[in-house]
Amino acid sequence: MKLIIASITALLFCSKLLATDSEVGLWYTGANPDYKPFESEYGFAFTISSQYDSGLFSKLLHNDTDFRASGPEVGGVQIQSWTEVGMGYTFPEQWGNFYSYLSYSSIDSALTSYSGLGIHLGYEKHWSKSWRGLIQFGYIDTDFHDFQLEGQLFYQLNDDFSVNLGLRDYHDWDYTSYEAGITYYF
Repeated sequence: MKLIIASITALLFCSKLLATDSEVGLWYTGANPDYKPFESEYGFAFTISSQYDSGLFSKLLHNDTDFRASGPEVGGVQIQSWTEVGMGYTFPEQWGNFYSYLSYSSIDSALTSYSGLGIHLGYEKHWSKSWRGLIQFGYIDTDFHDFQLEGQLFYQLNDDFSVNLGLRDYHDWDYTSYEAGITYYF
């Protein structure tokens, strides 16, 4: 799995040669299972994304937070890490700031790996030069189905850096991931 992550990371960095904008984020995350006997656990994640002139973009998320999921289908599964890589399209501005993308997810547990495809639809809003946010809804099919809701808020410190807050909620996995991080734009 580490080789796959390294390969994807190298591919996304090489895509900078074709991209108009790219960003790398480092996040501190807390996985909070909604079933209270399971404890919240904390870890780190990184994200990489590149935007291209054609409206296409690529994304990578890798999270190393080790926690116990509490959902009805995967209750008690010890998750060690997960990776999501995807390719998407930002719709033209006259349609609003909507985007969609397809993803592949791999979730490593103590006993096995779950993998599958996902589809996501999101909306990004720029309130000012410094503030922007996004909300995204997704459906992932990683050996069983799940619905995902994601929200992020970015405060731009300067042209190169922003500080970020995020939330990802998984319905059937039955946990919420709280995130705080910093993003570098290049």
